[in-house]
Amino acid sequence: MALAFQHYRPMYTQCPECKTQHSIDTELLRTTRGMLKCDKCGAMFDALEFISDTPIDQSMESKRVEFFPVEEATSGKHNALWTVGLVIGLMALAGQFFYFESYNLSQNPILRPWLVQACQTFSCSLPAYKNAEEISILQGSLEASGATSYRFKAIIVNQAGFSQPFPNIRLTLLNFTGEAFAERVFTADDYRPALPVLDADKSGEIILDIAAPARKIGGYSFKLL
Repeated sequence: MALAFQHYRPMYTQCPECKTQHSIDTELLRTTRGMLKCDKCGAMFDALEFISDTPIDQSMESKRVEFFPVEEATSGKHNALWTVGLVIGLMALAGQFFYFESYNLSQNPILRPWLVQACQTFSCSLPAYKNAEEISILQGSLEASGATSYRFKAIIVNQAGFSQPFPNIRLTLLNFTGEAFAERVFTADDYRPALPVLDADKSGEIILDIAAPARKIGGYSFKLL
């Protein structure tokens, strides 16, 4: 009895996922209808799409992989440029904010010590600190000073942690029923204090001479501004 012997020419295919090379023949392709399962990574793929009569040159695949670091470097360069642009944009935004809000920031008692140190480093100057709420009144009086004038006197204390100019004063005159009949705001130039600036934790005296009004003064009130 003669034995039938069939010889199938070996062919090669490659798993597209892990690049593993597989040896196949026409019988295997016929049986599986061209679909193979990679015994290394388990991926299913069409063997006919990657079929070759000769062993696949693995070095060709290695050379193709060498292009990936170039793409990563380009991506890193784009990320670096984006980061630099973001930093410049934030610095510009901070500059605009400081330009428009510099006075308010300089009047903040928490931020001012840091701004003072910064100006000492960069040779800049800050607007004078001014906060009437941090000036307390020790005493005040309004007394006749001759027949045609009155003298207003007050002693104030700067309780802020910084020197500040003498405050403006709103002086209101009252009649004998407690109703206001005259009012005026006086600046430091009007009452000319002995010291132009009131240092921190220091007291100062305010003396203001005013002309006697036509009506009788029954009382007064004043407020620091």
